[in-house]
This record gives sequence, structure tokens and C-alpha cells, in this order.
Amino acid sequence: MKIGNFCLSFVLLLCMLFPSICHAQFEFGVGYQYSNPRGNMGNILQKPAHGIFTDLAYRIPKTRLAVGMQLAFSQYGFQERQETYQFDNGYEGIVDVQVFNSFTNNSLYLRYDLLDAGLINPYLLAGAGFSRFSTELTILDPREQFTSDCPKPLETSTLVKDRTSYLLLGGGLMMDFGYLIKSQPKDRYFLDLRLGYQNGGDVRFMTANEPNVI
Repeated sequence: MKIGNFCLSFVLLLCMLFPSICHAQFEFGVGYQYSNPRGNMGNILQKPAHGIFTDLAYRIPKTRLAVGMQLAFSQYGFQERQETYQFDNGYEGIVDVQVFNSFTNNSLYLRYDLLDAGLINPYLLAGAGFSRFSTELTILDPREQFTSDCPKPLETSTLVKDRTSYLLLGGGLMMDFGYLIKSQPKDRYFLDLRLGYQNGGDVRFMTANEPNVI
């Protein structure tokens, strides 16, 4: 187990859908998130994380401001190995041990659009949120996997679980498909490329290559 300062830079590739309810003031999107640890955390993990996220925002009428909420889940390590396991009946056999490392980021943010409208709309954003790190261990009987589509684990346990708050700074570009595809209305369908930086407090987490350390 390691203790490090939570610090990530991330890239979001977000396909956003702007519904026509409430005069297109509400925004909803889902997409892919690439996270790269920095500072002390980067020295320990040395691997990027990949995940998915959803984003919900509300444009404040007659302003360039929007308030939003982002929920993200990322995986930064998975290992599977075989070990000797003693069953309840005293029999010893080989089992599959899986270790899954992941974290979630849940944040609120304020966005400022630099332009009113157009093909490319740059923006800045700032916010805050909570991040939760966890490492889950699962033990599976390999014989069960051949006889069942969804084998029941022999054991499951949480090796590490911790959370911390963080601040968020970022910016991005939104491309309005309405300017590229004439059959589509403007200000409804967007491709959003976002860059961000998160910095938070100390958090306990397990490295991807140390499943034995508790």
C-alpha cells in the first residue's frame, strides 16, 4: 500500500447531446477519459488510467456560464495469478486470484464559454470534488468457470479503500456538428475535447504491480 498526493492530468473525449428541452439549456454527455498521474503519484504508479464518465450541465440563461456535474470511473491496474487455496473441506487446489485497482471522480464545476456560438467554442472551467480509490480482490475456482457462465467467487474482499477531495482546473473545445452537417440543427450535437488538472490531498492506494501488499 502506498500513500501519495492525489494529482492527475486528464483528457476527456466527450460526445455531448444537447436536448431541446428548456431551450437547449440542459446538456448531457458520456465519453472516454484518459488520466495520467503526476507528481508523487506519478512516480509510484507510472501508468495511465482509462475510464468512462458522464457529464450533466445547465447553461445559465443570457450568460456564457454553465454549472455542471461530472461522474467518472477509471481503472489503473488489473492482475490475475494462480495460487494454492484451502477449501472448507480441507482440500487444497489451484485457484485464480484477481486484483482490480480503480478510482472514481465525482465533481461539480463552473464553465465559462469564451465565445457565444460558432463551429468551435472554447471554454474554461473550474470546480471541486471527491475521489475514491479502491482495490478489490476476488478468488475464483477455475473448475467453476468451465461449468457456469457466471461462476460464484470463493472469496471477495476490499484490500484498500480511501478517498480525498480535490480541486479541478481545465478547458476545452466544443465542435458544433450543426455547422458541418446541414441536416442537423445548430447548438444541439457537439464533440467536446477537454483537458484538465486535478490536485487533492493524501490518499492511500495500491500499486498495480503489488497485489500482495496490504
